[in-house]
Amino acid sequence: MIFGFFAFFAFLLFHLVLLFIHLFLSEGSEEAFVTLATNDNYSLGALVLGQSLRNVATTRKLVVLITPGVSHEMRSENNANCHPLFL
Repeated sequence: MIFGFFAFFAFLLFHLVLLFIHLFLSEGSEEAFVTLATNDNYSLGALVLGQSLRNVATTRKLVVLITPGVSHEMRSENNANCHPLFL
């Protein structure tokens, strides 16, 4: 039962990511760095990744997929520093 739930969640998440990337990249950019934040620790890692990419002057968009396990404070930080997609 638990495996079925996780398989369905992974399937749904995968298709949401594909849809978001398609819609997001149709705005003119052809490439993006995409990462997943499932809790505050991963969200902090996404912020560090974003800063590192900006330090090397990336021209690609920075996208973070954010799940409900991320606190509102960290969501605000990601919202200010990248293009978040809240799942």
